[in-house]
Amino acid sequence: MKKENTHDCIHCGCHNPITQKMIENLTPHAEIINPKREHKIPSLVYVSKSENSTIIPILNRTTQKVEAIAFHKGKVFCSGTEKFVLNTLKNQNFSFKIIELKEKQTILPGFVEPHMHIIPSAFLGTWKNLSRIQNQRLIPKYDFEYLKETIQEEIKNIEKIDSDEKQLWFLGKEVDPSLMPFQVIQTPGSLTKLESFNHHRLDEIDSEIPIALIAASMHTIYLNTLGLKNVYNANSVNEDFKTNYPNYEVFEEKSNGLLQEPEQMKWLIPAIPESQVLFAAENVSKYVSKTFEEAARKGVTFLYDAALQDISVLFLSDYLEKNEIPVRFGGAKVCFTLEDIEKMGEFEPITNYYDGYIANIKLISDGANQGLTGFQSETFCCEPENNFGKFNFDVPTFHQIVKSCLDQNWSMMIHANGNKALKQTIDAYEFALVDKNPEDFRNRIEHCSLLNQNQLQRMHALNLSPSFLIGHVGYWGFVFRNAIFKEKAETLDLCRSALNYFLKISLHSDFGVTPIGGLRLMEQAITRIMEASPNSPQISESNVLNPKERISPECALRAVTIDAAWQCHADHWVGSLENGKFADYVILEQNPLEITNPYQNMRDIKVLETWKGGVRVYCYNEIN
Repeated sequence: MKKENTHDCIHCGCHNPITQKMIENLTPHAEIINPKREHKIPSLVYVSKSENSTIIPILNRTTQKVEAIAFHKGKVFCSGTEKFVLNTLKNQNFSFKIIELKEKQTILPGFVEPHMHIIPSAFLGTWKNLSRIQNQRLIPKYDFEYLKETIQEEIKNIEKIDSDEKQLWFLGKEVDPSLMPFQVIQTPGSLTKLESFNHHRLDEIDSEIPIALIAASMHTIYLNTLGLKNVYNANSVNEDFKTNYPNYEVFEEKSNGLLQEPEQMKWLIPAIPESQVLFAAENVSKYVSKTFEEAARKGVTFLYDAALQDISVLFLSDYLEKNEIPVRFGGAKVCFTLEDIEKMGEFEPITNYYDGYIANIKLISDGANQGLTGFQSETFCCEPENNFGKFNFDVPTFHQIVKSCLDQNWSMMIHANGNKALKQTIDAYEFALVDKNPEDFRNRIEHCSLLNQNQLQRMHALNLSPSFLIGHVGYWGFVFRNAIFKEKAETLDLCRSALNYFLKISLHSDFGVTPIGGLRLMEQAITRIMEASPNSPQISESNVLNPKERISPECALRAVTIDAAWQCHADHWVGSLENGKFADYVILEQNPLEITNPYQNMRDIKVLETWKGGVRVYCYNEIN
């Protein structure tokens, strides 16, 4: 594919050159972590006798309560009044156990995570997590000194030399300068200064061991001087590299200690000792398992991988053959060229559920707003100057790729963060749907960050549904509002407006960009609190981002259950507890729709139990 005035962008979890390079050189085999075993599936009837206990099956997309619900052979048998359910079961030739819900306990459908990344997150599992987001909240102190202290403590445990007598590296992930303190310049027209660091600054942490830190936005790797020298030496055998960088001094001057975008970031892997690369690959199964277990712990029973590649599909297929998983999952196949699309062939509707099904084609149009690579119609309000972000295609090719997908009857997921990327994405859908019925597709826009009312109107006409990375509001809202976009940040994640245009919306984590957790997603959409604000978590004009876009708890619940399932082509099986659907449900300590203060503790509601297909896959009392 020919590109003109474009740039390959790395952002979020959708495409990662570090894991891609590992995948190209290694084919890790799935290990047995949780061996498959036979389960006896009980027939259960849950009854809500207390006024404060609740069963909400989300029938017909409503949040009305029922008194009782019955599960049999791993599926929903019936629900309604206690009398109706028990009478329905009376003439059946099977026994069942009646469970009375305790005070405040609530049964909901299992949460649906419609956009996350399994394999890239697992490949970086062995790297030290340096995110500001810990236990679903922002830690209060997060600056260069925090990085320095954390890394120096870890380095104490690193051997200086590996078995091949090569120097081991310190490898860190999810470093986020955009969540560090920034400097607002008061001079009119001046740009905000976000935190930044180069190889000399990282030498303050340690100069005797090579350091590589990958940014949370996935578009930059930061190196110290020793790391930079090792990268140069490992790649100087390449003639093309040598032509551009004839000596280390030129490389140092041009890079300033940063590797940016795929073409540069891939240079890191040859410089890392093979033992460390192999260690990461050998632990992929372990971290895939951790991802599934964390989902179940948070009450999530369905995951949708937003950017599956061929090797990921092969690995996950192998993993499924050997291991039992506590969740269900499907995904989208990421494509980059017309040739990729043609290889996909005609879409065949998914009539029977199976783990790992593929129902969408994924395109990545631009980068990350917090990484300053989302494609904008105006420049960012922070340095560097004249930065409009990046778009990954020339427009005619982009239109043709979208049309080719729809011609083969594939529904699409198109990543678009910047407001100009959103315009061009909607334009492409409009071009491709001109001779088609939009209702025949479940086309999505991923992140769909900076919207306006005209774009929402066009999305309604084209039957496009947005999936919002609502952590942009909760975790990054403060820096967007005060440094990166300023007033333009008011157009971020217009959840309420999207609902006003009758769009089905979903909320997602983009894991590992933000943590998995349906209740946290709900809370951030309901409150829109900018959690990095000095006044958080109190509600005030200074720390709520566009309060008109807050949504009700009921709408938020649909966005993490039935509507998310619809976007993932899974609503026939999951997302609600309608008769005949899978018995995938969660028991919570209290009802999130009736919580008195969602601003502080909705995400902290205990998940007591998670069930998949009538089998309990997580129990709080057994773990704690």
